[in-house]
Amino acid sequence: MGLMDDLAAARVHVLVVGVPGFPLLRLRALAALRRRGWVEASSPADADVLLVCGTVEDPMRHAADAAWALVPAPRARRTALDAVALEGLLDSAQRVLGDRALQAGHVPAAVPDATSAATLRLGPVLTDWPAGLIVDCDRRAGVVAAAAVTRIAPRGREEDPLPADESAFVQACDRAARLLRLAGWPAEARRLGRCIDRVLAGEPAPSVLPQVRRSAARVARSALLRANLAAVPGEALHRLLVILSDAERGALGEPGVDEPIDPAALADALIGAPCDQVRLLIAAAGTDPVVAVPVVQEVLDDGLGDLSADAAGGDADGPAPQDAPADPPAADAERVQEPPPAAESLEERWRRAATEPDDD
Repeated sequence: MGLMDDLAAARVHVLVVGVPGFPLLRLRALAALRRRGWVEASSPADADVLLVCGTVEDPMRHAADAAWALVPAPRARRTALDAVALEGLLDSAQRVLGDRALQAGHVPAAVPDATSAATLRLGPVLTDWPAGLIVDCDRRAGVVAAAAVTRIAPRGREEDPLPADESAFVQACDRAARLLRLAGWPAEARRLGRCIDRVLAGEPAPSVLPQVRRSAARVARSALLRANLAAVPGEALHRLLVILSDAERGALGEPGVDEPIDPAALADALIGAPCDQVRLLIAAAGTDPVVAVPVVQEVLDDGLGDLSADAAGGDADGPAPQDAPADPPAADAERVQEPPPAAESLEERWRRAATEPDDD
């Protein structure tokens, strides 16, 4: 069997580089990998393909170049600027992997040994990591003695046909899935990944909401997850439940409540944390703001608006109008001023969802 045949039969490992300002493009790339049966690489040394999702300039380009130098042959590098080009780029990358002439002579750079260094840099090219985030830590005796947090500013903005509510939903599900993987529960993260894929493929978010509620119920009652997260500063389990509740709010057209932590506050929170828990703490810290992605206008009339409006209680053109009659009856005025449902209602729904059978 030749090299091309070997590669055709192999599960290609792809290191997906998330770029600030392009959150949905990264998620669509991961969905494309899953459709092909390919694998998201855990590091440059594990990768066959380096796929950069978005417009990159320094310092993001320099970080991508450094990761590319560590990818062993056979290898291929592609940059996707929009979702339309993804499938073609992955096809061409697979062809390049089987081209002996292109692959000859490459020797990957040596991976630096960071286990004993006094300083530790994490990001920006790292799996299960916020796009464009760089964390530099001084470590002593296995704990963070000082930290500096830098966020690379977006150099561009993606346009995507996904409505804003669905966009908020998939970004919240992605944050929860990353935290679950780092906490040692990849199976639950895969369930959320399937929910993301379904919405990206065109299903309205309310139709996959029962699966997310069941995931939240399992998270809330898992003693093992609670034990794994107990030693992480910042109430990681509570943050995870807040992120999942934000996914539900996004599906229902409601604004989220979780706010990203300021980089300076995050640097202070890292001090004293065990070095091997920094990635988990970052994942729980809410360092990913939900990005408002401009919607491609010509695809808005595809029926998704009707379904989203029904779920949110509005009309076919969007949420219920905000204009009230000039002189509403007293009873109606009192109802308008009623406080929103208590946050416990989400937990009650999760408890009920825990008793429902899984369909995945």
